Amino acid sequence: MKIYQPKPLFIERMRELLGKDFQDYMEILKHEPARSIRVNKLKISPEELKKRLENKGWKISQPFKDNPEIIIVEGKVVGENYDKTKEDDNKKSNSINNFKGGGNKKLIDLEPGELGRALEHLL
Repeated sequence: MKIYQPKPLFIERMRELLGKDFQDYMEILKHEPARSIRVNKLKISPEELKKRLENKGWKISQPFKDNPEIIIVEGKVVGENYDKTKEDDNKKSNSINNFKGGGNKKLIDLEPGELGRALEHLL
């Protein structure tokens, strides 16, 4: 992940605004943000989208009980028809084995734009 390097004027302004919390803010910029989507409830319910994504092999979670429209995308489950050569070519070191409740399944990382392309066919 590329670490965000703020410009000097931005740093100065944030230091003024945040005061003692400035260092915590700078530390949080070093962490990769969660891959998340927000469900447009005018088009589809969160439950329906969750069901469709899981049927397509996506591993997702809804960590906020009061806000089910926020969905965290953890990865895509490798299935029987998954192209193994794609995984070998990418050499993704951060695949997750044996995720909670998943037994011996494996998650793969998303390619840039992959989630957007997948969602276009669901709605």
